[in-house]
Amino acid sequence: MHAFFMAVGADLAEIVSESHEFTTVGVGQGIPKLTLGVISFGEGLAAVGLVEKGAAVATRRRRFKVTETEAIEPPLEVDELIAEMSPRFRTHLHSGLVAERTSEEACAALGRLRPELAPHITRLRRRIAEPTSGALVRDSGP
Repeated sequence: MHAFFMAVGADLAEIVSESHEFTTVGVGQGIPKLTLGVISFGEGLAAVGLVEKGAAVATRRRRFKVTETEAIEPPLEVDELIAEMSPRFRTHLHSGLVAERTSEEACAALGRLRPELAPHITRLRRRIAEPTSGALVRDSGP
């Protein structure tokens, strides 16, 4: 599983806190159809969610729908996350799509630093691994 570290406008922070989803446009080369997103609104890492790559909107630009977001409270500085990661992965963490093994280590470190997020990250990872994950299907709920 890859993780997509994305920075979006601070104006989306309020929308996300209310609706737990948003749509944005960004560079889409190499991004899987469905992946885990770690989102920054300008001040540290502020949320995790499910990122679905959508239609092309311009050359090398795609629409991304981010759903099922959960806030990282308090926001986490990238340096804190890097310090918690195994030394062999630290230099490989960057904005954009992160390699699979580095993503796994970053998610594990995030779970250690914010244990309340670990179940949400695990659930998102299961959703991404589902055979039907090519098209986002919402949980029907209890």
